[in-house]
Amino acid sequence: MDFEKLIQTRQSCRDFDGRAVERELIVKCIEAGRLAPSAANAQPWRFVAVDHPELKRDVVKCLTGGVATFNRFVRQAGAFVVLAEEPSSLPIATVELMRNQDFAQVDMGIAAAHICLQAADLGLGSCILGFFSEKKLKKLLGVPDKLRIRLVIALGYSKGGEIRAKQRKGADEVASFNQF
Repeated sequence: MDFEKLIQTRQSCRDFDGRAVERELIVKCIEAGRLAPSAANAQPWRFVAVDHPELKRDVVKCLTGGVATFNRFVRQAGAFVVLAEEPSSLPIATVELMRNQDFAQVDMGIAAAHICLQAADLGLGSCILGFFSEKKLKKLLGVPDKLRIRLVIALGYSKGGEIRAKQRKGADEVASFNQF
């Protein structure tokens, strides 16, 4: 798929068909995240893929918060990719220069976008999730205390349906040349 079509058609999937996602496709998605750019090439990420059926059920519990209606669509996801942020490995001088910017979180977002775009290119649906019990997920997956789980991406095959029209602000509302 060409890139323009990819960004026009990629959407958050909330209607997975329940099929397992082939491991080689998950690996390709993670590879796309691994190759994402990062500030000072710090690569502050660790990815944990979850495709084991029993473990997926436990991850779902961490994503729904025990609320029967919240994020309920994740129950049918074929896999999950958990994105954890490592503590900064940037030199102290670099951190001082950039102290008002949290580039690691920006980098995590870029990596998540790469994963989701790769998924779409492979025919998979994805949905980035920011609501979850970090404490429970860390315990379940053995994530070290020093890491911070930032996002979870649900992956799977969409039940289909039409591509929804994107509801976005117009270009003139979000972009300009040479001055704000």
